[in-house]
Amino acid sequence: MPEIKKPSSIAAEIKEDGSFNRQVNRFTTPFGEEEGCLPVEKGRYRLLWSAVCPWAHRSVIVRSLLGLEDAISLGTSSPMRPDLPHVDWEFSLDPDNVDPVLGIRYLSEIYKKTDPEYSGRPTVPVMVDIVEQKAVNNDYFRLTNYFETAWKPLHKKDAPDLYPEALREEIDSLNDMIFHDVNNGVYKCGFAAEQEAYEKAYDALFARLDELEERLSGRRFLFGDYITDSDVRLYATLIRFDAAYYSAFKTNRNRIIDFPNLWGYLRDLYQTPGFGDTTDFHAIKVHYHLSSHLSSGTQKANILPKGPDLSGLNSPHNRERLSGKIEKFLFPHSKDFVIRNAESHELPFLRTQRLEAYEEHAAKVPADHWKALKEAVSSNADEMPGAERIVAVLDGEIAGSVILFPAKSDAYEGFAKEQDYPEIRMLAVAPLARGKGAASALVKECISRAEQQGYSAIGLHTGAFMESAIQLYEKLGFIRVPELDFEPADDGILVKGFRYNIVHS
Repeated sequence: MPEIKKPSSIAAEIKEDGSFNRQVNRFTTPFGEEEGCLPVEKGRYRLLWSAVCPWAHRSVIVRSLLGLEDAISLGTSSPMRPDLPHVDWEFSLDPDNVDPVLGIRYLSEIYKKTDPEYSGRPTVPVMVDIVEQKAVNNDYFRLTNYFETAWKPLHKKDAPDLYPEALREEIDSLNDMIFHDVNNGVYKCGFAAEQEAYEKAYDALFARLDELEERLSGRRFLFGDYITDSDVRLYATLIRFDAAYYSAFKTNRNRIIDFPNLWGYLRDLYQTPGFGDTTDFHAIKVHYHLSSHLSSGTQKANILPKGPDLSGLNSPHNRERLSGKIEKFLFPHSKDFVIRNAESHELPFLRTQRLEAYEEHAAKVPADHWKALKEAVSSNADEMPGAERIVAVLDGEIAGSVILFPAKSDAYEGFAKEQDYPEIRMLAVAPLARGKGAASALVKECISRAEQQGYSAIGLHTGAFMESAIQLYEKLGFIRVPELDFEPADDGILVKGFRYNIVHS
């Protein structure tokens, strides 16, 4: 195979095996109140972006969703790279080809002014301190998180919570996966200099898209009913896929429109204010099909693809059926719970919380019965293979939990018959969190999961003395199944069986 000559400006980002290795961000000082952090001040910073860039687009989306437009001004560069000996962005969309606030024509000017020794590509997004006339942060990977946290004092009234504290660890983990295989994955395909490197990136990209297609089959957004930071990041790549990456970067196994769930999910986001109205398809197509990318002096043929037909993005998506609600955002201090799987390290806390929740029943039953119940709710039965440990989080605190045992499992250690459907057990809500809907939210989550798994029913058992729990179950539609009752302590106290029949639409 003939040797592939790499343009000098891209050589530093291509490894020996021909794979693309994106350059490291130069300006990474975080925003915050701690010593050494960048101060959060209205009007002090200007966010420079290009509408073509997915890394910059997600910052602009979050800026819009949180209402930071008045706090952070926006400078927009052209979708076409300027004809220069080096890679750059140009403010040719502005009068006299100069950014009206910073007075610069090329992005490299502010990079060089900040660091005269800077030798990498000047990139967007970058936050520029207008007072100091310096680039202060181009850390695209963390910038949206800074907007969501450190910039909270300047959020609009009733701004959504895109980075819920209870989910941050999971969001960060998913974001890392999305970055490597999807966000940067398309670039690994497009900028690969060797066939093997291209095919490796291609396979990783579509394997991950297949996983995300499955993930979104039973939930409206990546973490359930509400849009989070992860959805913003995935959107920025998906929305460019069919119009640019599919052909320009040779990511051509499938288009997003060929994935039923990803396509519906993308339409749902596109039709949300902050997403579609910040998406510029003309700029995207011009850049990826006509402009140079990582190397200078390689402008492409001046033929702009006419397609694809993007009108379908405005067609009904019907994704609200998955959440049962029109609302797409979680708002701080609302009565909406964040429902998620429990972490392994949280199990000791959950067992203690369960015990505290059940202690109100100690006076209602004989001592031996309470002893048996106490041992049961604090046992490690929640570690049974296949058991799903689910928690409800409100304002960053675990308000309650439940265990969903798989079908045909010994959920009650030999006391109850195994059933052909999942069983709810160990539902508990912290005493101080009661009356806010945590128990109902947890039970509904179990029903939803059973339905998604294809079961026609879900069951549970509860002590006859747990009157409030029985009222909740009956209100939610559970029916009594007396033949499933059992008496664990031979003291005349029944544990009653219930079943909820799932009607699939």
